[in-house]
Amino acid sequence: MAGSDARIRGAVLLSEAHHREEFQAYYPGWELETLRKAAGDYQELDHWVERWEPREHPDAVFYPAGYIPSVVRLRKLLRREDVARGRVMAEGFWD
Repeated sequence: MAGSDARIRGAVLLSEAHHREEFQAYYPGWELETLRKAAGDYQELDHWVERWEPREHPDAVFYPAGYIPSVVRLRKLLRREDVARGRVMAEGFWD
């Protein structure tokens, strides 16, 4: 369980611009970036992971959730960034 000094940071992919705006309005103060998701295109998320540099955050735990192929893809990206399996808690689902 996370300690009281734990911080939640991350990114969420949303297709529609108004959904990204609404997400920010509903959850002010959350350190979550809303990224643009185009059909089958995950470049923005890839760039976010690379910019965030997981190696620089050895205590970070990742919780990818969403469409199974997308979650699998993100897990592979995190593995390429040397993130240990025990630091990735994935939950996938179908449409």
